[in-house]
Amino acid sequence: MKKTILGAVIVFIMITAIFSYNFYLFNIKRYTFIKQEIEIVYGTGLNNIINRLGIKNNRLIKVYINYKKYGHNIKAGYYELNGKYTFNEIIKILIIGKSKTIKITIPEGYTIKQIVAKLESEELIKKEIFYEKLQKKKDFYFFVENSNYEGFFYPDTYFFHKNEGEEKIIDKFLNRFLDEFPAKQYKDKVDFYNKLILASIIEKEAYYDNEREIISSVFQNRIKKNMRLESCATVEFLYDYKKTRLTYNDLKIDSEYNTYKIYGLPPAPICNPGKKSIIAAFYPKNTEFLYFVAKSNREHIFSKTYEEHLYNQKRIK
Repeated sequence: MKKTILGAVIVFIMITAIFSYNFYLFNIKRYTFIKQEIEIVYGTGLNNIINRLGIKNNRLIKVYINYKKYGHNIKAGYYELNGKYTFNEIIKILIIGKSKTIKITIPEGYTIKQIVAKLESEELIKKEIFYEKLQKKKDFYFFVENSNYEGFFYPDTYFFHKNEGEEKIIDKFLNRFLDEFPAKQYKDKVDFYNKLILASIIEKEAYYDNEREIISSVFQNRIKKNMRLESCATVEFLYDYKKTRLTYNDLKIDSEYNTYKIYGLPPAPICNPGKKSIIAAFYPKNTEFLYFVAKSNREHIFSKTYEEHLYNQKRIK
């Protein structure tokens, strides 16, 4: 009987000791960090994170986190630990996802110049270094001779950390583009680039999604008939500011981007188009339209002949 009681007491003491040590290890013991930065990309295991943080006694901690299944809830991001934290406090920071990142949203139709201005305003880049790195970059799959990177900065929401650097930021934009348009699906780089140029014009001309494929058909029909594209968007691209109205003198500007003067496409995209505009460039609607004019609500009226077009212009005035 005494042995049984003694055994029970010993077991109780051991359980209490283990529980107390675990409680101490996860809730009382504090780990000191001095501005330690850690980047967690999607899919990084918590065990890997613990090792990178240099937390000791991590074998028991790994058992604990596997039991709690904490690893499934960790948010990707860039974190800075500065001060003293318990293990559970560290876990909460990583699960809540309050990472030290800067959120940048790039709308469809932004130019690289606008994107650079946005990045610079958040002190993420230095403009001169950014352009220098971009100019030297030649290993991007879709890069063709005499082209530039306008059009390849995929419109989306991005998260950057302060010390990311110009080159990594450029790579994030370009890799995001490849996520949507994998290299293996587009073998003809020149054809793809021409479609991207057209998509950039569609992006600037179309306000409603249901018109993108129709506008694409208008431009492609005009190219087939050896007609100038005559897109106002390509003329507006020549200005550093948004013009409320183009004049006839604007349409006479001597530039390889002015599609009122040149035949075919301009030499490069005029903006960074969204996926819907790129798809529309590849798959235009089957129409015979050659003209369109915008109404006050930004919808368009399409026509097959110049006479119809003139009539539609009068209708909307």
